[in-house]
Amino acid sequence: MYYTAVYFSFLSSRSHDKLQFSYCQGLSTKRFLGETIGQKLDKTVEKFPDREAYVCCEDNERATFAKFQEEVLIIVYSIH
Repeated sequence: MYYTAVYFSFLSSRSHDKLQFSYCQGLSTKRFLGETIGQKLDKTVEKFPDREAYVCCEDNERATFAKFQEEVLIIVYSIH
């Protein structure tokens, strides 16, 4: 059994000095990776910037991971 703390951040670790965290915690049978969603996105963009992150057939839109990160940051800064 592992004690798990899950942290979420709406800000990329590269884009802002001070991250805002929320979390949940408790016992779990799985290890936690210890990274925020923003940190995972940063790493994915570093490894695969030109790979498709999503395709939306209804709206005829698609974006690479680099473009997706830009879209996420626009939303983040508009609500922060």
